[in-house]
Amino acid sequence: MNIRPQEVTVDGERSVQYKGSDGKFHGIAPDGGNTAQSYAVVNNPNAYELVFSGQYVGGGQKKFNAYTCDEAKTEISASELVDIIVADPNTTIIFRTKGSGSYERIVLLRPNQIHADLSEVRLEGTLAGNKTDVIDAYVNKTSNEIRLFINNA
Repeated sequence: MNIRPQEVTVDGERSVQYKGSDGKFHGIAPDGGNTAQSYAVVNNPNAYELVFSGQYVGGGQKKFNAYTCDEAKTEISASELVDIIVADPNTTIIFRTKGSGSYERIVLLRPNQIHADLSEVRLEGTLAGNKTDVIDAYVNKTSNEIRLFINNA
């Protein structure tokens, strides 16, 4: 099943939902929650989430950490994440960010490039809303770093 979260506004209230095979929008968690964590735990406990570490790498770029989306929320290294993605390019990688209101924007990142020497994986996803943002994440095994860029369209 390929579920793509979408931002939906109903009666002025924004939420993240998915369009089911019945053509209707549904919450992404059975309890009506709309966080990436609830989505991943309910629908794919083998997913990973990229979270800003509070640190910066060369050139002032933000550094991110990867965490499991199961109940343990275990941090895994960038090196491990590269190996996981190379072994299964369909691995679910989630990134979430605050929108202009009180809602969260969630994007599913997919591999768009795997270096021939398996040292780096480039992930890409799209956040749609009032404007479309393209998310590029680079998971580097050699430097053990995850960098993420939001490119405003």
